[in-house]
Amino acid sequence: MITRIDRELLTADFKVLPHVTQAGAEAHTKATFVIEDQIPGVRQTYLRPLEPSVARTPEIDQIQETVDLETKRP
Repeated sequence: MITRIDRELLTADFKVLPHVTQAGAEAHTKATFVIEDQIPGVRQTYLRPLEPSVARTPEIDQIQETVDLETKRP
C-alpha cells in the first residue's frame, strides 16, 4: 500500500505482485482508494480489470471483489 496525504485528500494505491515464489516480480496497482476531506467514507477510484471483456460491476461490488481476490488463500 502506498499512500499520499495532502490537506484535501488521502490516496492509497493497493499494490500487488503477479507471483511471490520468484524474485524480481514487478508490483502494479490493483486498486486505488481515496478519502476526501470532510466527506465520510472511502471511495474506490480505480480497479485494474481482470480481463478486458469483464463488465464493470457496481462500485461496492468492485471493492468487495478486490478484497476477496487479493486476500484469498490458495
